[in-house]
Amino acid sequence: MANLEKNSVAGAFVPSDSAWVLNVKNLNGVAGSSEPVQRQVVAPEGMETPIARVEPGSVIELDLRMDSLHEGILVSGDVNAELRGECSRCLDPLSQDLNVSISELYQYVPDPELDPEEQRLIVNDAIDIGLPVIDAVLSAFPFKPVCKPDCQGLCDQCGVRLDEVDEDHHHEQLDPRWAALAALSSAEQTDADATIDNQTQTQEPEER
Repeated sequence: MANLEKNSVAGAFVPSDSAWVLNVKNLNGVAGSSEPVQRQVVAPEGMETPIARVEPGSVIELDLRMDSLHEGILVSGDVNAELRGECSRCLDPLSQDLNVSISELYQYVPDPELDPEEQRLIVNDAIDIGLPVIDAVLSAFPFKPVCKPDCQGLCDQCGVRLDEVDEDHHHEQLDPRWAALAALSSAEQTDADATIDNQTQTQEPEER
């Protein structure tokens, strides 16, 4: 069974084996050499925020390059995933391509001056790119995703989607001061009507 590592950003779990692990044996100690990496990996659970997500089991495409340096292996390139969620303006479902770039150095030996948790190391001629890729994708999530840049959102009076109604869609709104006066006048009229009704009901018929 695959080992699992917990993502530091959103609690996602990635398997530390198979497609997430790159073999760097041919690059170790050969500064100046490079190797392309093009593959697909499966999105784990937990790649989500309250309004956006990468579906578990969906495909994440990697187009990377590994460069051998004196201090380690530099992994850089592009990551493509499908973002799903709901529009922050009209609340309709949305699906968009999410493209991000990564650049991560994997070292041969730890740097004592750096936080151990922030360092990536080469272990047994292999590097695990799962956490850096997921961190990069999650960091690229839009704060307020929209279905399209010019989405007009919803009418704040009736909730209809403004893109689906005429441009002159509006609701009659009274000045709050006039609205209060109208309510007061209506209440006074209601009281007056009630008084008249009561007087009519209590009057006795005249004797003939």
